[in-house]
Amino acid sequence: MALLQIAEPGLSAAPHQHRLAVGIDLGTTNSLVATVKSGHAACLPDEEGRFLLPSVVRYGADGQIITGRAALQSQTADPANTVSSAKRLIGRKLEDIDTSHLPYRFGQSDQLIDMQTRQGAKTPIDVSADILRVLKARAEQSLGGELVGAVITVPAYFDDAQRQATKDAARLAGLNVLRLLNEPTAAAIATLHRLYAAPQDWHDRLTAHAAHALITTAREWQEDAENGNPNLSEAEFARRIRLEEITISEDGSFTAWFDDDNIFWGHVIMVSINADGEYEDAEFAG
Repeated sequence: MALLQIAEPGLSAAPHQHRLAVGIDLGTTNSLVATVKSGHAACLPDEEGRFLLPSVVRYGADGQIITGRAALQSQTADPANTVSSAKRLIGRKLEDIDTSHLPYRFGQSDQLIDMQTRQGAKTPIDVSADILRVLKARAEQSLGGELVGAVITVPAYFDDAQRQATKDAARLAGLNVLRLLNEPTAAAIATLHRLYAAPQDWHDRLTAHAAHALITTAREWQEDAENGNPNLSEAEFARRIRLEEITISEDGSFTAWFDDDNIFWGHVIMVSINADGEYEDAEFAG
């Protein structure tokens, strides 16, 4: 099993040694952990085969810390001791938060957010650390070794305090943060990875989609063109257009730009794909 291998500058791991690293999406509602296997990103499941970990922590009366689905199921019965959506609070001040809809008992400081539970005061950093501990344990069990570090995604709008608080949570969980990665950047990288993993397949699918979506209009234009071909086939359409550029948006969607080989008299053909890889539109412009 090939894994991401990391070496410090000037050093390299022995061929038989893998230094294990993961990517963690510390989400508001759910969190997950992933790694690279044989060149492909793969999410790591828990013992029941589930990838998503609900970002919920319950602090029990006996000192037990319950995370994930079991904590989520207790949220209604024990709301004051069951914390969810800590990501919305991390690195922020109590004075900046509307607490009227939250079931927690907050401390008295306007500067520090802490929630009074049966296990004492818990900050959003503490709650996030408890979630990260579970993901770290899952990864080490799945990969069969100790992690050298993790890349953790954060919203692009996070300020310095929120980013530092996320790092602090990781440190409490025993994780070395290799870097924080903006979530839009992570989405764009994931899209780029998919494209590079099978470039010819993506090229063929994009040209075929453009041909299918635009063939009727193309024949109309060709009928009016000098030396045009009003019987243009989809196969010939797909063969003639040439991919010139791909632009990737922050949400992971992308647009492929094609030279039209004068099918539309020199206009540019654009094919839009959303972050899930679904075709949204094909048009020409310019």
